[in-house]
Amino acid sequence: MKRYVASHLKDMNRKLVYDLFVSEHQLSRMDICKLTDISAPTVLKIVDFFLRHGLVAEAGEGVAQLGRKPQIYRFCPNAAYTVGIVLEGKQLMVGVANLLGELKAERVLDVTELMTPPVRIDALLGEALIDEVTATLAQAEIGNALLLGACLAVPGQIDARQRVISYANALGILREPLDVGAQLAALEKRLGCPVLLENDVNASAVGELMLRQAKDASVQDLVYILMADGVGAGIIVDGRLLRGRQHGAGEIGKMVIDRAEEGTDASQTLSRQYHTLRLHATDALCAQDTQRVEQVADELAAKVARAVAHIHTVVDVPLAVVGGNVGRKLGQPLVDALRKYVRLIHPFPIQCVPTVNPTANVIGAAAIARAQGIEVFFVD
Repeated sequence: MKRYVASHLKDMNRKLVYDLFVSEHQLSRMDICKLTDISAPTVLKIVDFFLRHGLVAEAGEGVAQLGRKPQIYRFCPNAAYTVGIVLEGKQLMVGVANLLGELKAERVLDVTELMTPPVRIDALLGEALIDEVTATLAQAEIGNALLLGACLAVPGQIDARQRVISYANALGILREPLDVGAQLAALEKRLGCPVLLENDVNASAVGELMLRQAKDASVQDLVYILMADGVGAGIIVDGRLLRGRQHGAGEIGKMVIDRAEEGTDASQTLSRQYHTLRLHATDALCAQDTQRVEQVADELAAKVARAVAHIHTVVDVPLAVVGGNVGRKLGQPLVDALRKYVRLIHPFPIQCVPTVNPTANVIGAAAIARAQGIEVFFVD
């Protein structure tokens, strides 16, 4: 059994009160005591800690029927920031978010030249990345505010702990895993904060959950279907991102959709079929052929619907969100077709909807960095 340390309780109490300020924005010490059951002396120490670090500020006196009026404290979301970095398709997207996940600045860099095979991974995750992050921070004008961390989300299977991209077709990483520790360390040195590695679809799922919970706190489960250069899923169950022991949760591109054709050993995975249909979709969109766009969207939805149904069968997630640059361009015809095919092949209701915000991926990457950074911040 892990040995109990009194400081653990202190850190947990600080995190509990912090989460309360994030949701309520303004509180008195008495409010905190009532809502958390934390003792008044402990709440006093926590609020003083937050005041010293600029996380809260005095906001005047509250109302009291009898006795002394309570001091109100307001949350200061611009006390600290995180950076979300996402590589999607041929674009490098960077955003700077405050403690509420609000983007204060965002930039998009076209990296088509660097992504054209053979992919120049050193340049892509080296100078180009550092320059774009530096420029976005300057645009955000955060001044002397604390930078808690950054998160780089890439298309492919990753090992965040080892800082390795295990497999990423879009980056040309097919057989030999790529260690990106040196590139992340260089960015850490420039920023002066930790830099995490994450899967791009996972970041999108986290961002989508944040945005939906801002309107409806009861949302706890969703699957984010990303359709970009490749296809993948980010799965959230009970408010927690499902990564898997080998970091492969949501790799729906590897699902076998159709059996191998007679005389061959090549099973028809979703990724193979998606690649062909994505090219057809690109051609139809470029030609502005509306009828062909709807036809391709229908064909694509018929394939992806199987993956959505399989995920629901295993983890019972009733909300499927469609995102990614291909998903956004195909738009409502794709979502409508997905609903149609899911209803045809699955007995339980699954709500299929488009993403609420195309920057959910950047918001999610920043949120992943913030979740780790704030935990470290609360430890003395």
